[in-house]
Amino acid sequence: MTPQPRDFERFLAASGLPRRVRDRIQAVAQQSGLRGEEQVDVVEELATHFHDGLASGRSVDELLESFGDGHIAGRLIAKAKRGPAVSARHVARLRTRGDSLLATLRAVPIVLGGVAVIAAYIPARRASGVNPITALKAE
Repeated sequence: MTPQPRDFERFLAASGLPRRVRDRIQAVAQQSGLRGEEQVDVVEELATHFHDGLASGRSVDELLESFGDGHIAGRLIAKAKRGPAVSARHVARLRTRGDSLLATLRAVPIVLGGVAVIAAYIPARRASGVNPITALKAE
């Protein structure tokens, strides 16, 4: 039996949950800023959560303490229900950055290889122009 969108108070009253638990669920539902079916879904999920906790032998105090602050929970639930606010432009920008990152990762070994060749070539070129016997006699 799914309650009507604005009827979650009656649903909570009929749930058989202790008053403090019902108050916490109501505070979370209101703090979430959700309306209609989304708000009812949250109330039903929380009621089920607390019913399961009580059925497992946990006390009301333990459940309320482990649940935490109702205002924070409400905001987090609202954020989760609404989903991430990602625009198509943001996704395109991330995709472009990903492509440029891949290009950078491919270019790094090539550049480092070039630096290594130059670093080895210059001393070898200088050494090839020096007569070893003359260099040893000069020391």
